[in-house]
Amino acid sequence: MRNCLIVGLTVVLLSSSLHAADARYDTAWISNLSFTTSSFHPVTNSLGMEFLPAGTPNVLVSRWETRVEDFAAFVQATGYDALSESTDGKRPFTLESDAANPSGYDWKQAGGSWQDPHFPQTPRHPATCISYHDAIRFCAWLTRHEAEQGKLPKGWRYRLPTDEEWSRAAGAVEYPWGGHWPPTARDGNYCGTESRIGFTDTAKWKCLEIFRDLHPRTAPVGSYPSNAFGLFDMGGNVWEWCSTWYQTNLNKADLNDPAIVQGFPALLEDGGGRQNRVVRGGSWHAQRQVDLRTRFRGIGDPRIRFDDFGFRCILSREERTASDMYDKPAPKQAARRGHIRYSPPLTWPFTPPPDCPFEPLGQIVADALAFMKLTLSNHPKRMDHDHVHLQKKATDVLNIHIWHSRSFACRHRPWIAVSRPTGHV
Repeated sequence: MRNCLIVGLTVVLLSSSLHAADARYDTAWISNLSFTTSSFHPVTNSLGMEFLPAGTPNVLVSRWETRVEDFAAFVQATGYDALSESTDGKRPFTLESDAANPSGYDWKQAGGSWQDPHFPQTPRHPATCISYHDAIRFCAWLTRHEAEQGKLPKGWRYRLPTDEEWSRAAGAVEYPWGGHWPPTARDGNYCGTESRIGFTDTAKWKCLEIFRDLHPRTAPVGSYPSNAFGLFDMGGNVWEWCSTWYQTNLNKADLNDPAIVQGFPALLEDGGGRQNRVVRGGSWHAQRQVDLRTRFRGIGDPRIRFDDFGFRCILSREERTASDMYDKPAPKQAARRGHIRYSPPLTWPFTPPPDCPFEPLGQIVADALAFMKLTLSNHPKRMDHDHVHLQKKATDVLNIHIWHSRSFACRHRPWIAVSRPTGHV
C-alpha cells in the first residue's frame, strides 16, 4: 500500500512582462478585470484551456483539470520524460489487483503511465500519474511557449496555485457539492460502488457503499456540475497539487479525531514543513468522509506519480520580486540601494531550489554587467564576453531574469542554460 495520500495537480499562471498578440487575449479587458465575479466569458488559451476569476485578486483559475491532450502537447513539444525514474518523479504507480494483499489490491509500478494508467482515458480526461515536478515543468513550458508566440498577455504567467488560492476557488462550503451528506450521483466522481469494476475480489474493495456515480475511474473533465465560480471537479476525479508545503496546522480542524488520521500517520508529521506538498480535492479513489470535505488537505511526495494525480492551471498577474519565488523570504541585506552581494563561486552545475521555475544554471556575463550597470551594482571581476558567470546567488539570477524580460533593448536569445538542473528534492 502506498504511504501517502493520493493527489492530483492544478496549474497557475504567474506574472510575466511579455507581450500578447493573439485575438483570444484581450489584454486591456484582462487588465481591467475586477476579479470579483464570474459573470463573464472565460479567457481561453492556446491549448483551449478556459480560465475564470475565483476569489483571488489578479488570478484566473482553469475551469477544469489539465487534460491528457494538454499534457500530450507539452511532451510532444519538449520530449519531456514523465515515465522514468528521475529527479522529477518516480516510475508511475497504478492500482492493480493483488490477491495476497488484505485489501485485494495495491499500487504497483506495473508499467502504467499518464498515457496508459491501466484504465480507459480519452484526450479530454484529466492527465494522471503526474508528479509535482511534472506539473511545474508543464507550467514553465506553457508560459515560455505562449510568450514566444506572442500569445501571453503582458504580466501573466502559469503556475500551480497556493493552498490559499485553491481554498478560495473551492468556496466556503462543507463539501465541493454543498452541505449535504452523502453525495448524490451527480455531485462528483468519487469512490462509490461503481469503482469495484475491474477487480477480481470485489468483496475486499473499500468504497463509499451509500454512493454510486457514473464513472469507475476518471471522468472526462466537466462531466459534473460546476461550483459557484464556474469551475468543474474541484472535488473528485483527481487530487490536485498545490505549491504550498504541507504543515500539520493546515488540518488542525480535523486532526483531533483519531479516526481521521488512522491509516495516514504522515498527516501528523510534516517533516519540518518542507517534505510534502499539499494536495486538494479528493479523487475517484477518495471514499472517506473527511477526504471529501472541501477544507481537507492531503499530502504527497513531490516526486510521486499515482493514477489519481492530475493538475489544474491558473492564470495570474503578479508583480513578483526574486524573493517571492521561494517559500522563505530572502534575508534583509544591509547594503545601499541597488547593491547586490556575491557569494563564492558555486559548484557546477548550479542547482536551483526545487520551486525555482527558471532553471538558472548560469548567467552570461554580458547580461549580468548590463543589469548591474542599470541598477548601480558593483561590477565583478572582468571576464570574457559570454563567459558563464557562476558567482550569482539564486535571487540575483532571478532579478536579472526579471530585468532581462522587461528590457526592450535586450538581445532576444535565451540566457537560461539548456541542461536540466540536478538534485531537485
